[in-house]
Amino acid sequence: MDNSKLTNFLNVQIETDRLKLFPISLNYTQDIFTQLTPKVVKYMTLEVHPNLESVENYINERVRRLTSKEGLVMIVIHKNTNEFLGICALHNTNSRKPEIGLWIKSSASGHGFGREAVKGLIKWATENLDFDYLDYPVDGNNSASINLIEKLGGEISNEVEKVTTSDGRKLDIIHYRFYI
Repeated sequence: MDNSKLTNFLNVQIETDRLKLFPISLNYTQDIFTQLTPKVVKYMTLEVHPNLESVENYINERVRRLTSKEGLVMIVIHKNTNEFLGICALHNTNSRKPEIGLWIKSSASGHGFGREAVKGLIKWATENLDFDYLDYPVDGNNSASINLIEKLGGEISNEVEKVTTSDGRKLDIIHYRFYI
């Protein structure tokens, strides 16, 4: 299913009041390696990368998905300082139910950057994709993410998953939906 008028997602840029979002690239290998910590991934199926090569492989796969319009993985930076803040993504953009993903580095958490990035991503998706709803999976113990989703109008679905990550963390994933 061709879900966008764009030929690929390599040139997508999103701006909000304080943030710039643009496609992931190898320029941010070191930032991702140092900022994607155990504290950041505590409630996520995502895992810490063991080395820079692992981050490069992750980025290269995400760039491939940008090219084929399978996903939109965006670097989040502060508009005024160009500080790397994290990643915001839409996975499975070629489906009727794309999935939102987000992580913000620990030192930037609690300042509303995640909510602002997700809001910008939802606006972009609404203008550029055809979907039934956007899915936002979140661990039931992650009160900060649940608060973010609910402030943006996400609706809880009846879909819950028990997930064990490869590093042994047990997550109770609740799916929230954004109907636009």
